[in-house]
Amino acid sequence: MKDDEWNLLDRQALGVVRLSLSRNVAFNIAKEKTTAGLMKALSSMCEKPSASNKVHLMRRLFTLRMTEGASVAQHINELNIVTTQLSSVGIELDDEVRALILLSSLPDSRVGTKCV
Repeated sequence: MKDDEWNLLDRQALGVVRLSLSRNVAFNIAKEKTTAGLMKALSSMCEKPSASNKVHLMRRLFTLRMTEGASVAQHINELNIVTTQLSSVGIELDDEVRALILLSSLPDSRVGTKCV
């Protein structure tokens, strides 16, 4: 491809990504002129281990609930995404804690007998 064609594709990709961002996030990356620059800015903004990012991810993890009849595989995938994001900001969960969080996020019909 010619440089002009690559530049056009880059501008189009940049526009699509910007349209999918919330206003306050889009405001913070408005100066970026390339898709690569935008992705780098988003990465540094969202992956840094700030207290607010950690709190947000922990809330997502602890409020994650599987709805009745939903796919278990999809639910586990969502759980893995959040725990991977937590890992990227320096919060590691051991296997036992991950298993307990998974069990607590399942509907009662999937968990079985309750011990109280």
